[in-house]
Amino acid sequence: MTDDWDRVDTGGPDPDLMARVRTVAEDYEPLVTSTEFDDLLNPEAVHLYLDDGIEAESGRLDVTWTTKRYYSMITVIYYQYFTKPLS
Repeated sequence: MTDDWDRVDTGGPDPDLMARVRTVAEDYEPLVTSTEFDDLLNPEAVHLYLDDGIEAESGRLDVTWTTKRYYSMITVIYYQYFTKPLS
């Protein structure tokens, strides 16, 4: 089964819209600790890093917004497992 990214002409990534997403996240979302583009010269996604508010060590949202106003968001969660020594 395919999704819209395979069946519909979604257009290419829109760096200007992704820059706006980054700015809004930095200015209005207190859980976002830092942001960056995946590639400065040819960005396809903006990474929004989270260090709080999730049940993990940290996390990241990868957001792509296209020239035809489609968007995609992928969640990446970093878990750090602790082991307690047996007595």
